[in-house]
Amino acid sequence: MPVGFRVELPIYEGPMELLVELVERQEVELAQVDVALVCDEFLAYVGRADELELDLAGEFLVMAATLGELKSRLLFPRPPGEIGEGRDAASDLLEQIALYKRFKDLAETLREMEAAQLELFPRGAPADFAALRRPLETSEDLALLVEAYGRLIPTAMDEGFLAEEKVTVAERMEELETVLRERGRVSLGELIPDRRRREYVVVTFLALLELVRLKRVRLAQSEPYLRLWIVPPDEAPS
Repeated sequence: MPVGFRVELPIYEGPMELLVELVERQEVELAQVDVALVCDEFLAYVGRADELELDLAGEFLVMAATLGELKSRLLFPRPPGEIGEGRDAASDLLEQIALYKRFKDLAETLREMEAAQLELFPRGAPADFAALRRPLETSEDLALLVEAYGRLIPTAMDEGFLAEEKVTVAERMEELETVLRERGRVSLGELIPDRRRREYVVVTFLALLELVRLKRVRLAQSEPYLRLWIVPPDEAPS
C-alpha cells in the first residue's frame, strides 16, 4: 500500500490517519489545527489521484469533498439564523473525522468482499472501478452522497448476500438508469429499501458515484437533511 496523505502543520507532521487518531484521543488540540491549510494540502493530494491505489481512492475522494465543504464554511460565514450557527470549526472537523472513519470501514468491506470471492467485483472487470481513480467533478453531489451513506450504512444488515442479491457495480448502474428512465426521478430511500444487506448498500453507493461522475445522473435536495433525489442530468434544479 502506498504512503497516504501526509499533513504538514506547525503542530503536527505525519499521516492523516494518525492525526485523526490523535484528535480523537485529544492529544492534538483542534483549535491549533489550521483547517484551511489541511484542506489545501489534501485537495492538492487528491488532485494527483492517478497515484492512488484503488482501495484508497474512494475514501480520499470523500475526505476531499467533505473538507472542501468545511473550507467553504470557514471562508464564507453562514447567515444569521441558519441551522448550525455557532458551531466552531473544531466541531465540524470532528464530524468529518467520523465520516472519514465510516469510509475506511467501507474500503475494508470491499476488500473483504473480494477476499471472500463473492463475485461482486470480478477481477476480469476492472472497468467498474477505474473511474474512481479520478475525482468527481461535482463535489457538492459527492458530499450529498457521503451524508446519505452515513445515515444508511448503520442500519444495513451485516449478513452475507442472498444468492439473488449478487450484483456488480456495472449491473447496478444499469438498474438505476432503468428506474430513472421509467420514473423520471427516484429518491435514494426508494433505491435502498429498509433492511437491505450491507454489500447491497455499498454497491448502490459506488454505482451512484460513477453515474454522477459520468454526468448520467444528478442529485437534488431542496434543503439539508431532506430527501435526496436522483434525477436526469438535464432536469432543472428544484
